[in-house]
Amino acid sequence: MCETSKGMRIRRCVVDAELRAMLQADEPDVLPLWFTDAERGWIARTVDPELAELAPLGERALARLAIAPGSADIVLVAPRAPELPLARRYAAVAARPLVIADAATLGVALGGRRPRSVTWFPSLDETDLAGSLVALRGAFAARLGHAPALGALTAETVAQLTWLLVKQLLPRDPREATLTFASTSETSERPSSSLAVLGTDHKVAEVVRRLHGAAGTLLINSHSRPHCGILRVADGPVGLCGLASGGAGGRCIDGSACYFGEAPRVVMQDLRAPRVLFNGCSTANIGGRRADYLPRAAMVSHAALRSQARELVGNVRLVLSDEVDLDWFLAGSALGYPPAQGVELIEAARRASGREVLASALYFGDAANPAWPAEGVSQGEVVIDDDGAAVRWASLDRVLVARVDGRRWAELAAADRLHVSGERPSHVIVAVIPDPWGDRSLVLALPRGEHARGGERAGALTLRLRPLAEPIDRALGETLERAVEHVRWLEALPSFATVLAGASRRLEAELVQLRRIASSRMNLLMLRELLDQVWLDEVRAACRFDDAIIDEALVRSRQSWDVVVEYAHRLHAVPSATASTCDGCGSFATAVDYTDHASVGIERTITGCGHCGVVADMPVCALRVRILSDDLTYAADRVTGRVEITNEDDRPRRVALGVAIAMGGELLPASVARTTVILDGGSASTFAFQLLPAAPLTQFLALRAFLASEGAFGVAATSILFRPNRIA
Repeated sequence: MCETSKGMRIRRCVVDAELRAMLQADEPDVLPLWFTDAERGWIARTVDPELAELAPLGERALARLAIAPGSADIVLVAPRAPELPLARRYAAVAARPLVIADAATLGVALGGRRPRSVTWFPSLDETDLAGSLVALRGAFAARLGHAPALGALTAETVAQLTWLLVKQLLPRDPREATLTFASTSETSERPSSSLAVLGTDHKVAEVVRRLHGAAGTLLINSHSRPHCGILRVADGPVGLCGLASGGAGGRCIDGSACYFGEAPRVVMQDLRAPRVLFNGCSTANIGGRRADYLPRAAMVSHAALRSQARELVGNVRLVLSDEVDLDWFLAGSALGYPPAQGVELIEAARRASGREVLASALYFGDAANPAWPAEGVSQGEVVIDDDGAAVRWASLDRVLVARVDGRRWAELAAADRLHVSGERPSHVIVAVIPDPWGDRSLVLALPRGEHARGGERAGALTLRLRPLAEPIDRALGETLERAVEHVRWLEALPSFATVLAGASRRLEAELVQLRRIASSRMNLLMLRELLDQVWLDEVRAACRFDDAIIDEALVRSRQSWDVVVEYAHRLHAVPSATASTCDGCGSFATAVDYTDHASVGIERTITGCGHCGVVADMPVCALRVRILSDDLTYAADRVTGRVEITNEDDRPRRVALGVAIAMGGELLPASVARTTVILDGGSASTFAFQLLPAAPLTQFLALRAFLASEGAFGVAATSILFRPNRIA
């Protein structure tokens, strides 16, 4: 195949017969453009004003195409596809090999070719583009080891497909270099940049006006469906409409009510930007299995390709999209990656951050189209030394990117064995992924907050990458998970229902948040230090309600209260039982293990004495508590002694302790009834208490020591016989 373009002729056709005749003729340099007289204005606005003036069968010659030909770039179309003749002509005009195959026959059809890029003609009546994309990429990967850069050329109709093909090959306007970035983020949290940014700081009318007026590259991150998008800004949601009517009269598909009413909205087919990235769910869908669900004409992808856009990036299915996808695409554009490769950066970033596995991002356009102009990106300087690598940016911009030789850096990051450090780490987000197209790693840094707004040394940033001998431990949440279970169990008991109302839900929300942080791979900067801090936050959260539990137990102990009665009906005794001796009276005692019928994770051991009753009711854990009988002194107006608490765990534990006389009534203010201790792993401590009853005690009562740690609640008890002549 010739590597030098010979130009082409664009010839207008008006009816299907003229199109077929052109495609059957031996004129490999003729590319049809099908439009009616009623569509002249549309062609003038979205394709080219001069071409709109062509008479039927009139033509215009182009000496030079916008895309350079190359035998390493192929055109792919399925056998017997209706668009096969048009794909064959496009391949001839673009001087590319044509491969006629589907995913099942691709390996044979490729032969020994290893294409650099593939321009794919999906079927115009495609009903499962997501499935077709996965199958096609899988077939390429099976044959070549990796799917090449892929671009799709499709449209709602054959006529509109000719419009898109012509737009691929027409010369580009050099004034198309501006870039507009729209997302639901606060623009003040990112550095100022030459690119135009729209977000929650702007209002609906301004956003609509500026998105319609964007004349270069338009990047949008928003919630979406195949026919519609929602971009939430300062004074409400902005609609992004795929209908040709633009939702006129507040009406959506088939006259149904539009969510946005008659408010201003962005009409996708009215966009002026020649390059559009719409990062949302299903924004690259072109058809559905249910014809009665969404008409093809309503798809935002078709609407965008009907506009002045000659290139579009979207997603073929529901995705966990994020604004960082736009940042990666911008960074790749600055590094020279064409859009067909830029979508693979988006996919790589999603895989690295644990958001997606299956391919979703798809580029509509010729796969050989050059990189999009990029603004707001600064490239860093890389220095490799014995300790690792240093990446320095002399000035900040919205996006900071660098290429480091060797994929090992990205592999270390994936294995949690890469330490990334830098100045003011809390104000920079850093990600590292493998370069899909070479033996390199890509570093992305996004300044945020104070670092982005200025201040000391805000004009420069240096990051250090250092290998770690052992992986960073991300195993967080077990402590708080157990605390949630213990607190939820106490919530179900009448005594604690009020004081702990909603406590487990609050802890569960914190558990979700800390595990999101621990599992996220979207930011590697000072990750080990961050996770150490998250661990401390977890322990603090797990202990949040311990003091309230002890306080409530002390209050209730003033009157008749037996917590075992409240949950005895929930318990199931397990076969094991341990014989022991009661600390209080020296009699035979038995320790019985129990599980909870409703909460199988709750395990308790209750020790009973035939004389003293329940002398211990403890959760199964590494903590032990007992009242030291030898140190106990008591009289009608005073009880003193010590409680011993032991931590058999291999880590420190915070323990809240309280001591009360069952049915002892109020205590005088000088009493010492509660404390909080922090015990190292494998250590023990004692708490000296002094209980001063407000009224003299003259009967047989129990002395109780309460323990609460990370939501777990336990009791140790001993009996006291108050005699009138007892001398302490």
